Amino acid sequence: MSKKTPVKYETLWDKIKAWFTSMIIEHNFTNIFRLNLHKVNDDLYRSSQPTPWQLKKIVKEKGIKSVINLRGTQPHSPVYMLEKKTCEEIGVKMIDVEIYSRAIPDRERLEKLAKAFEEAEYPVLMHCKAGADRTGLAATFYLYWKEGMPLEKIDQLKFIPYGHIKSSDAGIIDYYFEEFAKYKKSHPEADIFEWTEQLPREEMKRRFKEQKESYLSDFLNNVILRRE
Repeated sequence: MSKKTPVKYETLWDKIKAWFTSMIIEHNFTNIFRLNLHKVNDDLYRSSQPTPWQLKKIVKEKGIKSVINLRGTQPHSPVYMLEKKTCEEIGVKMIDVEIYSRAIPDRERLEKLAKAFEEAEYPVLMHCKAGADRTGLAATFYLYWKEGMPLEKIDQLKFIPYGHIKSSDAGIIDYYFEEFAKYKKSHPEADIFEWTEQLPREEMKRRFKEQKESYLSDFLNNVILRRE
C-alpha cells in the first residue's frame, strides 16, 4: 500500500484544489461566517479553524505570536497545510497537539497540551475545527493548570457563546472535569496528571452514557454540524 504524499502548492491548479477541499469537503466554509473567536484572558484566545486571511487578521489585531492547533499534525489536509504555510509566511509559531472531543483525556495528551502552553510565545490563539469542544477542554485546562483558577469558576464549556453541547457525546469533557473537581474536594493536593492516569476509563464511559440527557444532540453535533 503506497503512502500518501503531503499536500503541495506548486501550481495555481494545486492551490484551487486545496481551497476547494478545505472549504467544501472539509466543511471549513462555515467558519467564514462564524469564526467563534473569543478571548480567554490577555494571553489566550480561542476560535474555530481560521482561514488564512482570518488568521492574518487575528495575528495583526491581537498581536498573536503562537498558534496551538488542537487538530494535530495533518500533512495530507489542505486546511492544515494552508495554515502551516500562512504561519511560516507571517512568522508565527505553530504548535500541533491532537486532542479528542469525545473521549476522556489521557495523561500523555494532557502532558503534550501542558508542554504546548509552556513552549508557546504569548499571546496565543488556539483552535480546533468548530471552536466549541476541544478549545473548551484546552481553555479549561489552561485556566486550571497554568493560571491556578478553581475548576468551579471556569466557564469555558458552554453552549452560549461557544456552541458546546453538553448533552452530546462531547459532554464527556464536562464529566471528566466535574469528576476531578469532586475528587479534589476531598483530596486538595490531587495532581490532575496522576488522577487522569489512574482513571477507571471504561467505568467512567459507562457512567457517562447512563446519565446522558439526549442522543438527539449527537445527531446535531456529529451529522448536522459535522464536529470532529
